[in-house]
Amino acid sequence: MARLKKTSVYLTQREHAALRHASRLTGRAQSDLIREGVRSVAFSNLPPANTGLGGMRPPPPSDFEIRARVHSVQEGLVATMYQLGRTPAQIAGEPGILEAEVRQVLGRLGIPEHVR
Repeated sequence: MARLKKTSVYLTQREHAALRHASRLTGRAQSDLIREGVRSVAFSNLPPANTGLGGMRPPPPSDFEIRARVHSVQEGLVATMYQLGRTPAQIAGEPGILEAEVRQVLGRLGIPEHVR
């Protein structure tokens, strides 16, 4: 493991409660979840999140947010494959799922169009 640097992060009560809940659900340390979030933002090829300046795109939802929105087996399959890095075309290779359906499911799960 890489050498770690200590830092402090201030969270709202809602963010802290969600982090604790995600930690319990996944069995992972809160610090591990925070590092994953930082990596997903800092090392992505996406433009920075919308700061209200210039119409930048919002970031995609976290894995936890996606999982919280899953309401069917098909959505669960699509979410899992998306989280494993599959493209909509690759996901559509599964029996019985059309690429248009995959894109609709990703939309219902809150994945922005520019990420799909």
